[in-house]
Amino acid sequence: MDICDKSIRNLEYLKVLERLTHKASSALGREKCLALRPAASYEASQAAQQETADLLEEIIRKGDLPLAGFDDVREIIAYLGLQRMPAPADLLRVGRQLRLVAQLQRRLPDDSSEEGESSLCYQLIDSLEALSELEGEIERCILNDDELQDRASSELYRLRRKIESLQEQVQSSLQRIVRSQAEYLQDQLITLRGGRYVIPVKAEHRNKIPGLVHDSSSTGATVFIEPMQVVELNNQVREAKNEEEREVRRILSALGAYCYDFHEQLLANQETLVRLDFAQAKARLALEQKAHRPNLNQDGKILLKSARHPLIDPEKVVPIDFELGYSFTSLIITGPNTGGKTVSLKTCGLLTLMAMSGLHVPASEGSELAFFPYVLADIGDEQSIEQSLSTFSSHMKHIIQICDLAGPGTLVIADELGAGTDPTEGAALAIAILDHLKQKGAHVVASTHYQELKGYALNTPGVSNASCEFDSESMRPTYKLLIGVPGVSNAINISTRLGLQREIIDKAKALISDEGAQFQSLLEAIEQSERKSRQMEEEISRLHEKAEKTRAENEKEKQRLRAEANKVMQQARQEAYVILARAELQAEEQLKALRQSAQATKELEDGKLKLRQEKEKLGKSLAEESVRSDIKRELTAEDLVLGEEYQDVLSGFVGQLVEMPDSKNQVGLSKGNLTLRVALNNLQPAKAGNQSDQANKKVEFSKAPLKLRKRGNTKPISTRATTKAELYLLGYRVNDAVAAVDSYLDDAVLAGLSSVRIVHGKGTGALRQAVRDKLAHDPRVATYGDAAFGAGDAGVTVVELRV
Repeated sequence: MDICDKSIRNLEYLKVLERLTHKASSALGREKCLALRPAASYEASQAAQQETADLLEEIIRKGDLPLAGFDDVREIIAYLGLQRMPAPADLLRVGRQLRLVAQLQRRLPDDSSEEGESSLCYQLIDSLEALSELEGEIERCILNDDELQDRASSELYRLRRKIESLQEQVQSSLQRIVRSQAEYLQDQLITLRGGRYVIPVKAEHRNKIPGLVHDSSSTGATVFIEPMQVVELNNQVREAKNEEEREVRRILSALGAYCYDFHEQLLANQETLVRLDFAQAKARLALEQKAHRPNLNQDGKILLKSARHPLIDPEKVVPIDFELGYSFTSLIITGPNTGGKTVSLKTCGLLTLMAMSGLHVPASEGSELAFFPYVLADIGDEQSIEQSLSTFSSHMKHIIQICDLAGPGTLVIADELGAGTDPTEGAALAIAILDHLKQKGAHVVASTHYQELKGYALNTPGVSNASCEFDSESMRPTYKLLIGVPGVSNAINISTRLGLQREIIDKAKALISDEGAQFQSLLEAIEQSERKSRQMEEEISRLHEKAEKTRAENEKEKQRLRAEANKVMQQARQEAYVILARAELQAEEQLKALRQSAQATKELEDGKLKLRQEKEKLGKSLAEESVRSDIKRELTAEDLVLGEEYQDVLSGFVGQLVEMPDSKNQVGLSKGNLTLRVALNNLQPAKAGNQSDQANKKVEFSKAPLKLRKRGNTKPISTRATTKAELYLLGYRVNDAVAAVDSYLDDAVLAGLSSVRIVHGKGTGALRQAVRDKLAHDPRVATYGDAAFGAGDAGVTVVELRV
């Protein structure tokens, strides 16, 4: 194992991959997860990060992609390439892949302008080729892993029906034998031996039933005989099954060849599905770890905000802030054992590897990580963070390999550099190694206990101290990393609090040189100052977050109030619109009614004018005729008899007298449903008042009622003039109202009215219902319904007549 592979293992990158595999949906996806390694270029790392980000956005917006259930079809394709017959199960695996492709493509947006349509996720889905015809053929032909559908071919259907028919004949024949010769049988049943139907016969009666013996029981008491009566039928069953098997093989071979015609598309689809599964696994892991996409750079700059080691329990891990590559390229972390130095080293190295591999990192947004061609690590005896062990040893062999590979763009992680030997020599060796790596342009993160390295970091440009904080009050590490502050061992303070004898503590302090004691006190002061400064920063940050939260809440409330006001205004506008729309509709209907009334009035006036002209013309003609002819005297009111028939000499209308002369000296003549008002001086008895033939010739239009022509329609002017467009039924009983409606519709049709109103009121609704029941079955009615709002609505029925 070379140093690069060992570094990956030491930083526990492979354990992250194991967790990644649990997020994949397929075996092929899990294989790809385990094979993931840091990208070879900055551009490839960025592309891998974008792939993860696209799938993460898709999962958040629409949920997981349906990737479960697709199998590896490479072996099937290779098998089909040898022109071999596939099994139904193989074809079903191909069919499952095609169904999965169809499901994924249904997620594509219908509108090309929809947000997210240009994402890598949708591009991959769009590149899949849906072989719908092949999918349909597989579904039509394959029933399950072992069988074909009856309708896979017409020949297969015919053969299976034939086999069923023959088997029924065999069983029917055997049933007759079983019933007729039951005393010779061991059991009254029919069974199979060697694919042929047989019956169990007692051994001592085997000669009683002629046939072929196919088997016997283990005791020899029963022999299984195929009676001669069904031998031929069984032979036919066997032949039909052989034909069925040949047809099944033919169908499978043809379907396999059809699949192989699309082998390139099937293999390309599989590769895309595996890539989607792999990308989705990365996105799922990011969701689980609450990870974010880091900002990658090629400048060797690392800035981690609230970074968490991904393998430590999220409830226990302490986030750290980490910096490298801005004002210094080498960082030396010091502090007591079990204080968190190794965790900090591994967090930096592991998150760098994850970012280069396209995985999001468990750190806050805005974190930055650099792309390094080499990440080289020497982590003591490969301690396990998951087991909270913190033992350290030096692997100089690995350091030698690291020094050989190190150069610009290399990140070196070294735990307990120079440990395991004489402190003086170890410190000198560690300083020399650090200086060598710095001169080669490598970025270094190292941990140590040596005081000399703290001084080296303080006095060397481009090198900085860092420490893992230790709470001397509780004698416990806080696991927080302090950049720029050298660590303090705290060995004497810890020993004192643990109860070590005072004289031992005093002697230990006396053995420390004055310079060492001053340096130690200085470090303690710096650490305390840094702690207070950080606490102040945290308080300021907390207050800032609180202020931002309050501002956000105020803004949210402001938006809510604005939205509510807009909603109220929108509702008011809608209600106003409805009111205006109704008013406009009522005004339009009223205007329409007025227009119709005005038109009818105009037509009536025109008709009256023409009638007057014709009447004057006719009067003159009659006057001239009366001079030449012997006309009977005019009738008086005393001459009239109600019920007798009279004739209007002007129009020729003959009808029964129903009304005596009124104040205008007009009488009423009625015939059928038509009643006319006629002047008394134009009235003659029907029997004696007929005009002579010569008079009829002179007044030719007297044979029919006088008519006016308007827009091609011929309508009796007398009826239109007397029939109103509205019928009032208020106060009527139901039966009387129905009769009145029937009579009124006759008059309206004869008068040529196209639309009439029937006023029945609302009341209990009985009169309205009776009128509408009549209208619903009347052939003269085209449509009917309530009047417009404000024009009677439910109390008036508007009727459109068939003109």
